[in-house]
Amino acid sequence: MEFKGLIPGARDADDGRNRKNPRILLGLGGVCYIFPIMATTEEKLETLFAKVRALPKPRQELAVEALSEITDEETYALSDDERAVLESALERAKRGEFASHADIDEVLNKPWS
Repeated sequence: MEFKGLIPGARDADDGRNRKNPRILLGLGGVCYIFPIMATTEEKLETLFAKVRALPKPRQELAVEALSEITDEETYALSDDERAVLESALERAKRGEFASHADIDEVLNKPWS
């Protein structure tokens, strides 16, 4: 990341070799500015995988389950009934027919049964 001209008179106090630490600029008068170095997606994934490996086994299993769902390429097929409900709701939304504030309050304030 280039900071030339961003802060007049600032000099880079980090040689850029350590990508895991923020970049530090020393400005005039000894003022220190800290800018995070943006990690790539690959670096973020590696950091997260390392954290997951350090978790207790039950938490690791939850992570595996979540990642498995995200990476599963199988798509959900709607039933005819589900499709009909969604199509009806989309048509009402296209016409601008939404629940009133009173209807929403009634549902949200309804006691649990």
